[in-house]
Amino acid sequence: SDMIQVVELYNYSNSNWDTVARWTKSATLSDSSDIYLAKTNLTQLIRQSTREMQARMTWIPISESTAFDGWASYVDQAVWQVAP
Repeated sequence: SDMIQVVELYNYSNSNWDTVARWTKSATLSDSSDIYLAKTNLTQLIRQSTREMQARMTWIPISESTAFDGWASYVDQAVWQVAP
């Protein structure tokens, strides 16, 4: 079934979570990967004193038939590469 996948990064300037990616994808029972390239100024999403970033990922079932207890999504590894 299809799921909405959302990636949010914490905005240290306004203390809010900014949605940086949102897409629909079919759920799988095996490992999968996604790549998102940010093309905006990320300065406000990095704590300048420590260079820390915070991310939040959410998966939302699209149809009501899939929205039941028991769905789980796991992240084994997340890699962030920030380049000037």
